[in-house]
Amino acid sequence: MKWCLWNIFTTALCLAAALVVFSTNQTSADYMQVVKLTSSDGVTGDAFGYGVAYDGSQALVSSRYNTHNSVKSGAAYLYEPDGSGGYDEYKLVPSDAGADDEVGSSVLLSGDYAYVGGRKHDLTVGETTYTDTGAVWVFQRQVVGEAVQWNQVAKIVASTPADSRLFGGSLSVDGGNMCIGGNKYAEFCQGSGSSWTSIQTVTSSSGSFGSACKIDGDTAVIAAHTGGAVYIYEYDSDAGQWASTTTLTGSGSARFGICSTLDGDNVAAGADRTTVSGLSRAGAAYVYNRNEGGEDAWGQVAMLTSDDPQVNGYFGHVPSIDGNRMVVGAYGEDHGADADTGAAYVYEYGSSWTQVGKIYGPVAGEQFGVDISLVGNTVLIGDYTGEAAYIYLVPEPSTFVLLGFGLLGLVALVSKSRRQ
Repeated sequence: MKWCLWNIFTTALCLAAALVVFSTNQTSADYMQVVKLTSSDGVTGDAFGYGVAYDGSQALVSSRYNTHNSVKSGAAYLYEPDGSGGYDEYKLVPSDAGADDEVGSSVLLSGDYAYVGGRKHDLTVGETTYTDTGAVWVFQRQVVGEAVQWNQVAKIVASTPADSRLFGGSLSVDGGNMCIGGNKYAEFCQGSGSSWTSIQTVTSSSGSFGSACKIDGDTAVIAAHTGGAVYIYEYDSDAGQWASTTTLTGSGSARFGICSTLDGDNVAAGADRTTVSGLSRAGAAYVYNRNEGGEDAWGQVAMLTSDDPQVNGYFGHVPSIDGNRMVVGAYGEDHGADADTGAAYVYEYGSSWTQVGKIYGPVAGEQFGVDISLVGNTVLIGDYTGEAAYIYLVPEPSTFVLLGFGLLGLVALVSKSRRQ
């Protein structure tokens, strides 16, 4: 009897250990694909999936080379759950989008509003036409009768338009603050919904300054990857201005800041051309915390790399953080014999950032992971060569750990009672 109980106990221990290992080594099979999104009228070359935004329910996917109005005028597609397990599609196209506007250069969701950037939109002011100055269009969800519509309600343009401004190449909104990035240029606005007022413009000599931006509360990050820097701005409510307080640079990185993201006290900056283990363009992502090394010191806490670094893997092309979870894209990675499938790496923060999973691209050659939007335990991943975007559910690792140890405790209790 003792031998039998011991076998039960050790078997349970092995099972618990297996569950714990599972929690830290999840692969694509462990992530439930909720839906694959594709455009109803798209064609190859539309770049559907190049940019994505998710709010936990609705998804917004860019198609910046879409030819709805003209060649590469662009568009964005919004998807809402239909209540029956599917999604209703709404195509968002600005009324004045023209050839090569690249509508969908950036996309963002905020409540009942969708924001869509077109960085190469031409703008005429008086008798002057500014080429590729850019714009951001605002669409609002409206219910007319019983029908849902997404209607254009506003257009935001640079307060100082110029040729090749590329305004709308990046975009971020949090509460009453907005940041719109361009070419050597970014603009801060305040407002809500469809009404926004410019309060400040910031510029830099770096040609890519403004190519990525993110706001969270009174903190903002603006990236300049050709200069290998990410600039942190803090809002001074007394002055009513944003001030650059810290510049981050990734030691040993290449194309640092190709994408940067901010959530709370954490900043993640991609450096997708960084050489890793002698492999060129394998890529890396650098993570910083506001109080690492002292108050507001913004010290580096991690340099993340692929668990399978590859030449031209482009790990770190896009990181997305929400709380203690982060997903990092590596759109150029191969999966076995399948080239350029791409991958997305899932990290959790405990005492450090630790990889807990990996989602492989479902089809070879489609560059899965070119853009990512993470909200809670759900992630939207762009796959623009494959003209698709995917929503996955991310399991909670702690659930498996607790299940394993819970089972172990249960068996131990049964064993004890049997001995009595």
